[in-house]
Amino acid sequence: MKRASPSAAAAAARRWLVGSLCFGICLVLLSPFFWAIYRVMVFGTMPRDDYAPFLLWLLGQKGGAPPESPYAYRILSMVAAVPFFRGLPLLRFSKLPASLSAEYIRATAALAALAYTATVGAAFLAWRLARHCRLPPGEAMLAGALLFVLCWYSQIYGIDPLAILGVVALLSVLDRRHWFTIGIFISIIVNEKICMVLVLWLAIRWLLCGRDRARFRPALLSSLAALGAYLLMVLLVHVPGHSYQLRPTDYISTILANLSVQLSARGVMLNLVPTLVCACVAVVGWPAIRQNDIFDRVDILIIPTLVVLALTVTHKFQIGRVVMHAAPIFVVPAAAAAGIWRERAARFIAGRGGVDRHPGETGSVDPISIVPKPHTPA
Repeated sequence: MKRASPSAAAAAARRWLVGSLCFGICLVLLSPFFWAIYRVMVFGTMPRDDYAPFLLWLLGQKGGAPPESPYAYRILSMVAAVPFFRGLPLLRFSKLPASLSAEYIRATAALAALAYTATVGAAFLAWRLARHCRLPPGEAMLAGALLFVLCWYSQIYGIDPLAILGVVALLSVLDRRHWFTIGIFISIIVNEKICMVLVLWLAIRWLLCGRDRARFRPALLSSLAALGAYLLMVLLVHVPGHSYQLRPTDYISTILANLSVQLSARGVMLNLVPTLVCACVAVVGWPAIRQNDIFDRVDILIIPTLVVLALTVTHKFQIGRVVMHAAPIFVVPAAAAAGIWRERAARFIAGRGGVDRHPGETGSVDPISIVPKPHTPA
């Protein structure tokens, strides 16, 4: 095994340093979003999954309580919040209810900081993924900004951003089998939605795109093994709570109950609108997708698949946030397509007309082909 040359190691260190610096600058510049998230959480102005008692229980603090299923299996999400709990000062507001303890306020601030940092981190990784896909810097920044916006359609006041960050991270190492396998197994104790999204996406590609079977088979097998490990953990540990999710006999009644609220105001805003937004982003990216790309037009099928999953194993107003966990699959093609439309608009304004540029033409390279073609032995 070859060792990296000193110059290559130094270049990698510089890239890591510059990337960390840029990430830190983004955290500072976007910090008003942290305060928006924290205010909503600590004042309880939006219905959400409250993980603060779970975090306090994990740390042995006053006010802690053991979580029910499936939250109990997401223990690494709480571990990720511990540094924020230890490092942040007590962040009080003048009109906070007196009934809130200092421990609860600190735990809520830690979870808000985790959600905010994960949202910025997901956007930053989407930018890195787009650059790895050979998009120009401007279009890569658009991919990151787009994912930042789409994260707000999830339950950003919980741990959904951390799951979206996990999906982006695993997409980034899809062609590095060992890292992907390690990451997908870790993901089941971060948030099982990470594994579920990737299992469904990889299964769709394997079933419907014959050319992708050899490329995606290792990742699909790893993801299925990780999902099997999660189900085994649930059966063996068996934390009480949300038992209807494990009873197939309850699925029909759950689906009917969910369908009955979809046309209500909350159903439209929390379920239909996010689903349509995600689908529109997927369709916008179609002009930039070419054969042998990591992304494909059939990827849009993961949206109705996640809708059916959410109708079956969640209650009422969860569909939109579940669908948004697949948003990282669509932002890079959408950003690449925006570049194509920008060039078309520039030519139209200049009155040049002519043949449309496609990715890979006029000296550019294919913008969304991040997985190299399989190596053919000599």
